Amino acid sequence: MARALLGIGFILLILGFLQGCRASDYRSTKVRVEEQCQNFKVIETMPMAGSVPLRGITTNQRGSSNAFIACAPESEDSSQCHDRVFVENIETGQLFELQDECFLPWRPYTNLGWSTDEILVFDQWANPNYGHHFAVLITSGELIEVWAFNDQNNPTPMK
Repeated sequence: MARALLGIGFILLILGFLQGCRASDYRSTKVRVEEQCQNFKVIETMPMAGSVPLRGITTNQRGSSNAFIACAPESEDSSQCHDRVFVENIETGQLFELQDECFLPWRPYTNLGWSTDEILVFDQWANPNYGHHFAVLITSGELIEVWAFNDQNNPTPMK
């Protein structure tokens, strides 16, 4: 009898421990877009003059749009640059920039890609351990989802 009670107690202890681990498990959190990024817009822009470093170049499945990250100068006479996300319509040659006050201009973007022909997804890191995942419906210029995440639940953390 004492052995059975000890066994049950041990099992309850393990289950309590596992439940505690699960409660503190890092999970991504969906953020209300209208609260997080109220002034999101996709604006048409001109190509940047000079040689601007591009990275993360990706083409949608249909081959009609490219997206890329450009390290654009803060001003014409500045040697410092900030990451910005652009989408190029290959068919029309138009260039668009994704802008919002919730984007941190001094922090990098990663994991730029297309989930469909029309939905562009990317991450921006607020610090080396925390960031936001964005999903943009390019055809309407609408920011459709924002998730907060950390390096524990992101498959490809910032290096």
